[in-house]
Amino acid sequence: MEIIYKFEQSLSKAGITKTASEYIRISLIIAIITSLTAVIPMVIILNRLNQLSNLVVFLIIIFLLIVVSSIMFPYMKISLRAAEINNSLPLLITYLGGISTSKASRDQLFEYSGEKQKEFGLGALEMKRVRTLATDWNLGYPEALSSVSSSTPSDILSDFLSRFAQAMESGEKLEDFFKKEQKSSLDLYISSYKRSLSSLDLLSEAYQAVNISYVFVTLTTLIISLLFGSGNVLNVLITNLVLLFGVNIPLLMAFKTSLISDPLTMYKYNDRSLEKFNLISFLMLGLILPLALVLLLMLSVPFWLSMTIVGVIIVPIGYLSENLERFVKRRDENFAVFVRTLGGTAEAMGGSTLHALQAIMSQRLGPLSENLGSLVARLEFGIADEIAWAEFSKETGVV
Repeated sequence: MEIIYKFEQSLSKAGITKTASEYIRISLIIAIITSLTAVIPMVIILNRLNQLSNLVVFLIIIFLLIVVSSIMFPYMKISLRAAEINNSLPLLITYLGGISTSKASRDQLFEYSGEKQKEFGLGALEMKRVRTLATDWNLGYPEALSSVSSSTPSDILSDFLSRFAQAMESGEKLEDFFKKEQKSSLDLYISSYKRSLSSLDLLSEAYQAVNISYVFVTLTTLIISLLFGSGNVLNVLITNLVLLFGVNIPLLMAFKTSLISDPLTMYKYNDRSLEKFNLISFLMLGLILPLALVLLLMLSVPFWLSMTIVGVIIVPIGYLSENLERFVKRRDENFAVFVRTLGGTAEAMGGSTLHALQAIMSQRLGPLSENLGSLVARLEFGIADEIAWAEFSKETGVV
């Protein structure tokens, strides 16, 4: 019973509104349906590989993987929710401190911060929960803070809410309390950011080492299979593909969970659907091509012809990807030059920003020149400065 109670607490922290029994029941149903759905494809693949006798084993493995993934999912979501709260917590504390200087009431303190979900994300929702417990359930703010402190996914926010409750109970001035909390939260954020960068370096080295080793092992096993006929080429490729995904997916998840989120796009003007489509297309092709190679070999297409077909497809994709990456790097490098030149020109001319932009139009700014021309054209046509600069930000991907 204690295990079920703790699991229900984890579900609550993860934002899942199901009870433990309901969640486990749904997970088992999904695992059974997925295993049954995989029967036909597995029969075809295993029959081709002369491994049909292992069908039940593979289905059991699929079933267990889904069940284990379902159990681990709430804990992964708790980690992601905690990271989101921790990233916005210094800004949230600063905002609360600013409101406290205006002599706002306790109710206004939590009401205003609870409305800023775009800026503070889940942190604002936690403030909204505190206000709901205090006003609708008549708990009082110290008790409400203690209650939310015990159920929030972030340990850092939990500690802050506990100290906040104690400060309210003791009658400490909120201005002084938030001033101390702001300094400590910023110090903690800075140290966390530095640790995150160190983790990034370690993970990057591990990622490179793993992939270099994978490529070496793959090429070695393929060459041995082709030269000496010591193994089926298709089996070797399938085994290496499983290793590729089995090793890279955990590493990518480690990248996701260990890094502090640092968004560099604007809130209102970050819809770059075409670039997103191109990026997703390249990623999907990178996943599909190895599977296409396996499919060609399963259809008894000669190995050299299969490699040629996949190579012909992947070479132009790699060329386009490299050109796109080079273009973005050049544009980013020229942006710093553009900002310095614009500031110096505007100061020297003493006029409007439009005149300064017109003056630097003749300078060579690489890929940024086209975007700069569009910006000047919008301003010359009388489009509002905010809209024109927002479009410039959307086109270049800079704030």
